[in-house]
Amino acid sequence: LIIEIGGTVGDMENILFIETVRQIRQEIGSGNISFIHLTYVPSPAGINEQKSKPTQQSVKTLNKAGIFPDLIIARSSQVLTDQIRKKVAMFCNVESTSIIDNVDVSTIYEIPISFYKQGVHEILSSKLNIKVDPKIEELSKLVGVIKSNFFAPKKIINIAICGKYAELDDSYASIRESLVHVAAHLDLLIKSTLIDSNDLNESCLKEFDGIIVPGGFGGKGYEGKIMAIKYARENNIPFLGICLGLQLAVIEFAR
Repeated sequence: LIIEIGGTVGDMENILFIETVRQIRQEIGSGNISFIHLTYVPSPAGINEQKSKPTQQSVKTLNKAGIFPDLIIARSSQVLTDQIRKKVAMFCNVESTSIIDNVDVSTIYEIPISFYKQGVHEILSSKLNIKVDPKIEELSKLVGVIKSNFFAPKKIINIAICGKYAELDDSYASIRESLVHVAAHLDLLIKSTLIDSNDLNESCLKEFDGIIVPGGFGGKGYEGKIMAIKYARENNIPFLGICLGLQLAVIEFAR
């Protein structure tokens, strides 16, 4: 069992969860569970120096609760300096090799490759006594395609996602990330745009090569979604209806 503990450890909202995972470790045995602590190492503007104190305090709070991380993943804008790495290792009671850099990258899919290069899989396999054989070559190839098409796309496809939660960028995150996966396998770039189905007209859809109507609840934005579906059908535009989106496609066709 691998458990990641992130966020602000001392918050009241986390107390029950921290105690729960501590008890889980007692129940299944320390050799069958590994704790990973995701922390933040800031570099305040104007100082140009990384600060390890937030990480130290966070780990101390975890230790007091009976949790001792096997890995510390340090979220930062730059690779940790040797000085900061030694300081975190000393005051957080972990090996320096168990402190993993998690720096800013151009695409989130670079992160597993970075972790692989830093030996995360080896640390976890040793702790849990399991054999792992990451297919990192396949992922590296896909990441290369994603990056090359992001900066110099061979082909661009524009997709509209018509939903009623368009004001929040992460409302349909799983759909947008799925399009990233598709684009990588097709060796092209897919640009997805959220369109509010509460205020939708046909002119909003003319520039798109495909339309997705995702799921949702309630009647809000209902007719806007049907309008998008009708436009796709009448103009022979590729369409994907998910959950309520597919149900509305049936309703639109029946009308």
